[in-house]
Amino acid sequence: TTTTTTTTTNATQNKDQAKSTDLVKGDGKKQKQKQNQSNSKTNGIDLTTKNPTNNNSDDGKTKAKNKKKKQKKQNSSSSDSTATANKGQAKPKRPVDPAEAPCVLFVGQLPYSASEDDIRQHFARATSGLISVRLLTDKTTGKFKGTAFVDVPRKDLEKALDLHHSLLGNRKINVEASAKGGATPANAGRRAHFNQQLRKAFETSRASQVHELIKSAVAQCELAPDALDETVTHFLETVPLAVSQQALSEFAQDYDGNVQNPSAYLMHIVKRLQAAG
Repeated sequence: TTTTTTTTTNATQNKDQAKSTDLVKGDGKKQKQKQNQSNSKTNGIDLTTKNPTNNNSDDGKTKAKNKKKKQKKQNSSSSDSTATANKGQAKPKRPVDPAEAPCVLFVGQLPYSASEDDIRQHFARATSGLISVRLLTDKTTGKFKGTAFVDVPRKDLEKALDLHHSLLGNRKINVEASAKGGATPANAGRRAHFNQQLRKAFETSRASQVHELIKSAVAQCELAPDALDETVTHFLETVPLAVSQQALSEFAQDYDGNVQNPSAYLMHIVKRLQAAG
């Protein structure tokens, strides 16, 4: 009985070992099949590991692309710098003769019927250069306000200012040098001061010129140096220099010893010429 039990036990153990071996073989076979299937799908490439060759290729492309962008940016910057430099040095301005540089005059008390041509012709008496006229008009109605800006060559500024209080049409016009800036109280004060200084220097210069003209005319008429009184002398300083020159020239040519009042005679000539414009 003991022998039979032992034999049965051994047979059972051998049977269990055989099953265990079969299970192990079966699991190994299944694992191998799964591995083969995985390899067939990926062609033997492990997808969890990046291909070093591909990484190097991508890095090279990225570097080349960045280098190209950088080069393009540098070229663009260089082109902009060159363009800016050329813009500043492309065409040097033609030097302007200071004597021909325009000087702006503000002209007031103009007749409302005056045109640009009328004003231009009036100032042509003082300059042979280019005269530009800009009429000032009312923004709402567009009507002429009786004032204008006149550009004359700087060399003729004194002659142009000499037309101050000259007659244009039937009105005595005002001629002043214009100061830069808008129509603000501050600019109005600056322009007034500027014109005051300019007018003072101008009057001093014109007075000196008129005295020389009077001295020459008196000598030509063989009159005493003080033959002309201060009234006519001062009046000659206030009218345009061209009028003073013409009046004294006419006085010297027509004067004879029969004229009892040389000052009154000269004053009559000056007023006639001034009225004639």
